[in-house]
Amino acid sequence: MQVLVIGPAFLDVVAAPVGRLPGPGEELRTDAVALAPGGFAIAATALCRLGVEAALAAPIGDDDAGRFLALSLQAEGVPLLRSGSKRTPVTIALNTFGDRGFLTAGFPADEELLLAGRIALD
Repeated sequence: MQVLVIGPAFLDVVAAPVGRLPGPGEELRTDAVALAPGGFAIAATALCRLGVEAALAAPIGDDDAGRFLALSLQAEGVPLLRSGSKRTPVTIALNTFGDRGFLTAGFPADEELLLAGRIALD
């Protein structure tokens, strides 16, 4: 491994385009929703796509989101040095008003990030 990326990784749920945010009790429709690695997983994925040998160390849970994220990274050739977490962080990105707004659940604590780095470096 040439590069070790240490930091929070998220399962991103991206909806686009969204012309406006829904009101209370309202359902809007959009053309596309995508699931993708987010956070520091983006950097590790980009490095691998550029031919750089890179791995990701991140606190990711053994939940549905974490398993999907791990499979997505594996498909991109990104080795995942996974430290245990109660749940995988998930971010919902709404592309609206010419920019994006984010809603994140499960942002890892500093202690979880430090543990991920220590495990990867041992």
